[in-house]
Amino acid sequence: MAFASSSSAAPVATSLGIFLLPPSEKLTRSNHVLWKAQVTFALRGARLAEFIKPTVSPPEEFLSPKDGKKPDGKEEPPPVENPEYATWIAKDQMVLSYLLGREILS
Repeated sequence: MAFASSSSAAPVATSLGIFLLPPSEKLTRSNHVLWKAQVTFALRGARLAEFIKPTVSPPEEFLSPKDGKKPDGKEEPPPVENPEYATWIAKDQMVLSYLLGREILS
């Protein structure tokens, strides 16, 4: 099995402390099945496989207020940032970095 020409590609460190080694070969028209298997198994092992599903979408960036208006009739409070959104974006970028073969530190 030939190795990717950019052998300097470093493993990607995930938030779980798991290092994803880059696929051993660059994706070509002739090795799609092997490449997909390597990537899928690595992402499943790191619990990141949901990020490559076509139906995945990030959580809402802001949490909506629990009620529309305050009891005194004033405007609703400003939206609050959703902490799950930032975590999701960070994991998404780890997966992208892994697929592109670049190093990222968590």
